[in-house]
Amino acid sequence: MAVTIPPFLPSPFADEGQRATIPATPSSEQGRASYQQGFPQVCAQPLASGGIPPNYQDFQGILYDLSNSIFYMQTGALWPWSSTLTYPLGAHVLGSDNNEYVAVQENTGQDPTQDPTNVYWLRADAGDGMPVGTIVWSAATQAPNGYLLCNGATVGRSTYAALFDAIGTTYGAGDGSTTFGLPNLIGRVMWGGTSPGAYLAAGLPNITGYFGWASWHAFNFANGAFSGTPATNELSIAYTETTQEQLAYSSAQFNAANSNSIYGASSTVQPPALTLVPYIKAFSAATNQGMIDLTSLANDIAALDAERLKQIGQIQTFAATALPEGWMICDGSSVLFSDWPEFQQVYNEGRFAGMTLSSVDPAQVGKLVLNGAVGVYLPDLEGLFMQASSTGTAGQYLAAGLPNITGYFGWSSWHAFNFANGAFSGTPATNELSIAYTETTQEQLAYSSAQFSAAKSNSIYGASSTVQPPAVKYVMAMYLGKST
Repeated sequence: MAVTIPPFLPSPFADEGQRATIPATPSSEQGRASYQQGFPQVCAQPLASGGIPPNYQDFQGILYDLSNSIFYMQTGALWPWSSTLTYPLGAHVLGSDNNEYVAVQENTGQDPTQDPTNVYWLRADAGDGMPVGTIVWSAATQAPNGYLLCNGATVGRSTYAALFDAIGTTYGAGDGSTTFGLPNLIGRVMWGGTSPGAYLAAGLPNITGYFGWASWHAFNFANGAFSGTPATNELSIAYTETTQEQLAYSSAQFNAANSNSIYGASSTVQPPALTLVPYIKAFSAATNQGMIDLTSLANDIAALDAERLKQIGQIQTFAATALPEGWMICDGSSVLFSDWPEFQQVYNEGRFAGMTLSSVDPAQVGKLVLNGAVGVYLPDLEGLFMQASSTGTAGQYLAAGLPNITGYFGWSSWHAFNFANGAFSGTPATNELSIAYTETTQEQLAYSSAQFSAAKSNSIYGASSTVQPPAVKYVMAMYLGKST
C-alpha cells in the first residue's frame, strides 16, 4: 500500500465550537467522559434502563484535543520535556534551554538540560561532539559546519548566543550591545595559558656587548646597533725625533646573517610552521535530522560513545576559561582514578605507554607523572607552545633559544682595519691622516669603546626575556572522560 501525505488540518476540530474540557479523572457529574475511564458504563445502557446518552460537548472536546495535537505536530514543533512522562529510547523533546534532545535510554524525571554526561539524553544537534568555544585547525579553506574563521571579525550576540555565552567579550565587545569579537589567529601561533585573550607582540631578548681599541682620537662614529663611548683613559707615548705617521680610518659592519642564515629570513620571530586555517566552534550543527529509526539511533549512540572514549587523553585549546564537562586544564593538577574511572580504564589499557613518569623530570614536562597508585599529575603546559613530535620524543621539553651569533674583528693602531670573521666584516681604510713630529713630544693615545645593542637596530630585540613570537594565550585542557 502506497503511503500518501495527508492534507494539513486547517485548524483543530471544533476550534470555535462548543466543547467540554475533558478531565483526567471521572467527575461527579453522571455520564461525563474522562481520560482515565472514557465514557462511563451508564452511557452504554439503554435509555429505558436508566442509561445516559454521551454528551456531545465531550465528543467535541475529545476530538479537539486529538486534532490539536496533530495540528501542533504538523508545524514541526517539539513537545516540551515533562517530569511526569516516561520517555522511551529515541524520544525527542524540547529542553528548557530551547534545545532538542534525544533519549539514549528509557527514563522518567531526568531533565535533559541537567545531564552533562549524556547518561539519559543527547543533544540532537551534537554534531562533531566538540564543545562550543573549541578551536580547531583545518587544511581546508572552507569552515566546517558550525565553525567560524578566527579572524577577529564581529558577529551577532543573538545569532551566536552559545558562543557569546562561552567567550563573552574577551576578544572584543563589538558595538557594545548586539555584536562581539571573535579571536584573531591570523598570522599568530597559540600560547598555552590559563587566562585566554591576551595578544602577545613579537619579541626577542636583547643582544648587547662592547668592544674597544686605542687610537689617536676618541671613537666618533657609529650606526644602527652600534654606539660609541668617549675616551676615558689615556696612554702616554714619547717621541724623540721627527716622525711622519699615517693614522688610518676604518669601519666594522655587523650582519648576523653572515653567522647563520636564519637571521634576516623573516621580518618577525618565525618558528618552523605550517599555515592552516583556524576555526572556532560557534554553534552545534545537526548531523541527523528527521524521523529516527530506534535501532539506528542505538547504534549511532554506541558509535558516538566509542568515539568519545577515543578522545580521552586528547589535548585541545579553548577560547573560554569555563571548561565543558570532562576537561581539565593542563597545569600540573592531580587526577585521581577514583574521580575519573574512564580515564583509569584507558590508562590501564596502555594508551599512555611511554608517556608516564614515576617522578618529575624537568626535561619531560609534557608527560604524565604518577601519583602513587591513586592517579597521575597532568602535564604543565602553561606558557609553552606545542611542537609536532614523533612518539619517541613526545613530552620532551625544549628550552627557549636562538642560533648563536658569533664573529670577531680587529685592527692595528696605525693601520687600516684588516681582518674580520663570522657576523662581522670590514671596510678598508679610505682616508689617512698625516701627523708630523719635529721635537720631543708627549702624545696621549686615547682609549675608546663601541657598544652593541640589537634593540637600536630593531625594537623587536629586548621586547621579551625569551623567544616570543606573535601569540595569543589559550587554555589548554585534556579530556578525561566522565567523572563520578
